[in-house]
Amino acid sequence: MFDIEASFDQRILALQKDRPAVVFTEARDPRVLEAACRLARFIRPVFLASEAEVRAVVARDLPHLEATRVDFTLSESAFVDLASSPLLDEMAALYLEICQDQESPPDRDAARAWVTQPGHFGICAVRLGHADMVVGGVAHEPRDFFRPMLRLLARRPVVTEAGVFVLPDEHPTNIFPHNIVVFGDVGVNATMTPEVLADVAAVHELRHREPTDQRQRAEAEEPVGGTRPPEQREREAGHRERREQVVPDEGAERGIERADGVPRRRLEHEVDGDREDDGDE
Repeated sequence: MFDIEASFDQRILALQKDRPAVVFTEARDPRVLEAACRLARFIRPVFLASEAEVRAVVARDLPHLEATRVDFTLSESAFVDLASSPLLDEMAALYLEICQDQESPPDRDAARAWVTQPGHFGICAVRLGHADMVVGGVAHEPRDFFRPMLRLLARRPVVTEAGVFVLPDEHPTNIFPHNIVVFGDVGVNATMTPEVLADVAAVHELRHREPTDQRQRAEAEEPVGGTRPPEQREREAGHRERREQVVPDEGAERGIERADGVPRRRLEHEVDGDREDDGDE
């Protein structure tokens, strides 16, 4: 089975220069802390909690984590006390500016209370350039994290989100080429027009090429007599040839950014655009 996690690890380590600062808004959730501990060599974590609180959660809920991994992660991390952060006034001013066209804009106290919430604080930190990424949504409702994130961090008119799955080698290869499946637009766009669907399809095709190219290189390097039977290799080669004929280059047709003639590959989720309001915000 193709190890997609190791493949992405190699790509990230090969391409990244400086580790990005990532704000974890739900720093007291053990699931979030465990994920952060496994990403520490790629990022610089910023926890919206005190170090003592984080260590208490790890000791109580994550005893299986290696002590060296935890110590390394926390030594590379920053810890933010929301109540006393010097960034609150700057963030409150940003929120007031964003809301100035509303029929009943908030006052300064309300704006300060809004940005003091962990999810909103992390989003504003990215918007103002104090961090590179924000992680949330495990404990927050969509209206408290996802929608403000789209509103403040929008970069493209169309929202795109994709999930990449690698199926086991024993799965029939005549269904999905190389047993790699990309699920696109996972409930992000509430209203799907033909134009939005075309844009989403083009972006997801580029995202599909990254793991597929990685697997093709791994297969090319597989020694003679490897684990895959000859008939499986023949089927995969046929899929690859047909796919290259059917899918020429949607990126060029949809105007997706190119550099040196190569379609831009988006390896990370881009927070682009906004989705239809359900009326409960």
